[in-house]
Amino acid sequence: MYKYERKNKIISPYTVNYRALYGMKSGADDLSNSKSKIFKAINGKHHAKRTRKNLIKVNHVFRFLWVCVFLAMSSVFLVFAINFFEKFENSKKLKSYDNFILPVVMQNPGFFDEVNPPDEQMVLNAAIWDCAMNNKDAVYSEKDGRLILSEHDINTSVEKLFGHYINTDNAKYKKSGLYTFEKDENCYLIEAVSGTDNFAPRTLGCYNEGKDIVLNVGYICPKDNFDKNMNFLSEGKIEKQATFRLKKGVNNNYYIAAVSD
Repeated sequence: MYKYERKNKIISPYTVNYRALYGMKSGADDLSNSKSKIFKAINGKHHAKRTRKNLIKVNHVFRFLWVCVFLAMSSVFLVFAINFFEKFENSKKLKSYDNFILPVVMQNPGFFDEVNPPDEQMVLNAAIWDCAMNNKDAVYSEKDGRLILSEHDINTSVEKLFGHYINTDNAKYKKSGLYTFEKDENCYLIEAVSGTDNFAPRTLGCYNEGKDIVLNVGYICPKDNFDKNMNFLSEGKIEKQATFRLKKGVNNNYYIAAVSD
């Protein structure tokens, strides 16, 4: 479309901006918008890429933290498990010492060592209790139902507890409420008696001293653990303490070499 103007009788045409005429943007605007869109698209892609990288980094951080927490919890659990099993094994070991020295603690022995030997009566009573409690093939008298223990078995218990044979002839013929020695049969007839009036051991600790094992032993009275109806009350109060020294014998078994304060 042309518009004619007469200026000095000369016709001067000029081009009409059709896009402006119909409310359309010019080519320069289109180019600008295209560049803007392209910039936004490129910028969006970079932003999405950065977002993915950030998410990956955050994911790695969370994984790292989870691994750290897992390792820390595993370490704590391992420490607790080791402590538990150490305490269990230690308790088991102390209990085994209790079972071994029980027949001697029951007699409330006086102090002794290898220079000052133990009392014969105490030795015999301890051996009888040890033999009776560990007797697997019990034989009883048909006449009065008393337990029969051979002299040989009693002497074996003496050596087991004290490391060597100790002559108990002066004690075995004495009148006792625990036993009667039958010379013709070379055996002991053991009365049915309770041990609740005797002391029982509670080994509180142990340590090695050279090749010896030293026990710190508490004495408790079992009857204090129960009421008159034999209901369990407590673990018992420690009445006294003593030190037991165990030595290794010729057969590599430990025996009670000394008891001291």
